[in-house]
Amino acid sequence: MKWSNEQETYIRMVYKDWENFIASGKTEGLTVRPEILESWRRCYSIGVPYNLWASPTVMDDDQLRQEKDLNRDLIEAASPLVKEISNLLYGTGQVIVLCNAKTIILEIAGDPVAFQDAASVNLLPGSGIGESYHGTTGVALAMAKKGPATILATEHYCTGPKDWACVATPIMSGNSDNVVGALALTGRYMDMNKHSLGLIVSAAKAIENQLLEQHLRYRAILLKEFMESILRKTADVIIAVDANGQVVDASTQSHPVLSGLPHSLHLVPSAEQKVRSILVNPSQARTRVDRVDILDGRSYTFTYNPIFYNQTLCGILLNIYGPAHNPINLKPFDAGQKYVKQELTRLKSCELVGNSPAFTRVIDMALRAASSDSTVLIQGETGVGKEGIARTIHMSSHRGQGPFIAVNCGGLPRDLIAGELFGYAPGAFTGASAHGNIGKFEAANGGTLFLDEVGELSLEAQAYLLRVLEEREIVRLGSNRPVSVDVRIIAATNSNLAQLVRKGRFREDLYFRLNVIEINVPPLRERPEDLPVLIAHFMSKYGINGLSVSNETIKTLALYPWPGNIRELRNVIQRAATMGWDVEETLLQYVKPYLKEPAHHTCEPEKEMEVDPIIRTLQINGGNVTRAAYELGVARSTIYRHLKKNKVRFNRKIEQ
Repeated sequence: MKWSNEQETYIRMVYKDWENFIASGKTEGLTVRPEILESWRRCYSIGVPYNLWASPTVMDDDQLRQEKDLNRDLIEAASPLVKEISNLLYGTGQVIVLCNAKTIILEIAGDPVAFQDAASVNLLPGSGIGESYHGTTGVALAMAKKGPATILATEHYCTGPKDWACVATPIMSGNSDNVVGALALTGRYMDMNKHSLGLIVSAAKAIENQLLEQHLRYRAILLKEFMESILRKTADVIIAVDANGQVVDASTQSHPVLSGLPHSLHLVPSAEQKVRSILVNPSQARTRVDRVDILDGRSYTFTYNPIFYNQTLCGILLNIYGPAHNPINLKPFDAGQKYVKQELTRLKSCELVGNSPAFTRVIDMALRAASSDSTVLIQGETGVGKEGIARTIHMSSHRGQGPFIAVNCGGLPRDLIAGELFGYAPGAFTGASAHGNIGKFEAANGGTLFLDEVGELSLEAQAYLLRVLEEREIVRLGSNRPVSVDVRIIAATNSNLAQLVRKGRFREDLYFRLNVIEINVPPLRERPEDLPVLIAHFMSKYGINGLSVSNETIKTLALYPWPGNIRELRNVIQRAATMGWDVEETLLQYVKPYLKEPAHHTCEPEKEMEVDPIIRTLQINGGNVTRAAYELGVARSTIYRHLKKNKVRFNRKIEQ
C-alpha cells in the first residue's frame, strides 16, 4: 500500500516524540494520540524495556498446551475463521493472530513471507504481546479500551515493531462483557490497508456468535441433566451451576432440607470452595461427596457431579441430601452424542444469532422456560424467529428427544382444523382414510406442539383447544373414545391477543391458559447491533466466505425498519448469493427506496403511507401480494392485515 506524504510525516513526528518521551519521561508538548500516550506512560511506569526487539516467550510447550486446553472453546470457535482468513492473506504481507485474555498468542497464520517476518521478532504461539510483555501494541490497546484499536509503526513503545502496524479487537464471551481473547491483523505498515479493521471486527463478531452458541449448547445439556435428575428424584435438592460458577436453576426453594440451608452458595464456604476447585481444574474433575454441618447443627450430604460434553465441562449438578437420606453413587456424565448432535442441528436451524442485550434476555428467558412444562406464549412480529425460540425451549427441556410438531393455525381451513389437530376415526367423513388418521396432538405426544399464529384460530377451534388444555385428552372426529395426550403447548402470535380479547375475537380463558410464561421477541429494528453477526451468519450459510460488510453500510441498514425482520434480511442475502451479486451493494440497493424518502412527514396520511416499506414493496412489485410477501419474507395474510389496518384500498394494484 502506498502511503501519503502526510502519513510518512506523521510517522517521523511520532518517532521524535517517542525519543523525547524515552529521554525525559515527560509528555508535555507531545502530539501523539491520547490513547497511545496513556499506554506509553503505563509502559514507562512499570519499566518495560523500550529497546526490546522481540516479544518475550511467556510459556513453554507444556504450559502452552495447558493454556490451549483452558481456552478450548475460544480456539474451537475461532480456528475455522483464522484458517479461512489466513488463506485470503496470501501475498498481502499480513498475518492473523489469536490471543487469550492474558494477551498470549495461541495461534498465528497468514502470508508465508509475513509469517517469517513475525517469527523473526518472536511473534509465535506462547509469546506475550500485551503491555507488560511488549509495550504498546494493537492488542494491548484493544484490551485496554475493550474495543477495536489500530497502531501504526512508531506508535509502538518498543523498538522491535516500529515498522509494523496492527489492527486488533477484543473477543467477548458471547453471553457477558467478559473479554476472553483478542484477534489481530498485523504486518509491515506499508502492507496494511483500510479494510483490515473492518475484516477483523467482523471476524471477532462471528467468533463471539459461535461462543454464544457454545454457551447455549452447554447450558442446554446442563439443564437437560438437571431436569432428568429432578424426574429421577436423585436428591432432596438439586442445584445446577454453570461453568462460570453461576447458579442456573434449583429444584426447589421451599423444601424442608433448606430450612437451615442458606440460599446462596457463598454462605456455605465449603460448598463454594468445592465448586470453584472443579471449575478451575476441569480436567481433574470427579464426583465428590462431603458431609456439611449447616447452621442448625444438622448434617447434610453434598455431592458435586460434573457434567461433560466432549471433555468440556458444561457445569456441575450440586445434589443435597437431608439427614435421613444417603447419596446415590453418581459418576461424571459425558453427554450423549446423539442428543448433542440433534441439539446443535436444531440450534443452528433456528438461526438464533445475536449478542445484543435484548436478544440474550430472550434466550435466557427461553432456557428458563425449558425447565418446566408450563405453557408458553411467544409474541413478536413476523420473521423475528418465534419458531426458533420455541424449538430452543423444546430441545432444552426434558422433552428434547421427543417430537416437535409445528402447526400454522393461520393456514388451516376452518372446516378442516378439528381433523388436523385432533385426527379422525375411519370413515368419519366422505373421503376419509379407511384407517383413520392421528392429529397433531397425538403426533406430538411426549414432546411439544407449537401453535403458530394462534390468534388466527376461530372461536370454535379455540373452544376445542381450551378443552384439550384442561383435560389433557382429545377425541378424534367420528369417535367418542377419549385419547390421553402428554403434550407441552407453545403458542406464538404476531397479533395483540389482549386486544383481540377485548374485541371478542379471542377467548379470555384461553388467553390466560396460554399466557403462563410470556416471551416477547424484539423486532430487528430494536436490535440493530445484531446486524453484523446476522449478516455474517447468512453470508456463511449461503457460501459467501471471506467477505465482510463495512461499518458505514451497517449504519445505513440500521436506518431501515426491516418489516420482515430476520427473514427479510436472510432472503435478501440468499438472493444475492444465488444470483452472484455483491452482498453489500445488494443490501444498500434494497433499502435505498425507503431511505430516499424524507425522514419526517407532517402532511396527509396518504403521503405517510408512501414511506411504508410494505406499501413500497407492493408498489415495486406492481401490487402482486405473493411477490411482495416473498420479497419481505412475510406471509400473505400479514400484508392483507397491514393494508386493512392502515385502510389502504387494494383492488389488485396499488397506484404509484
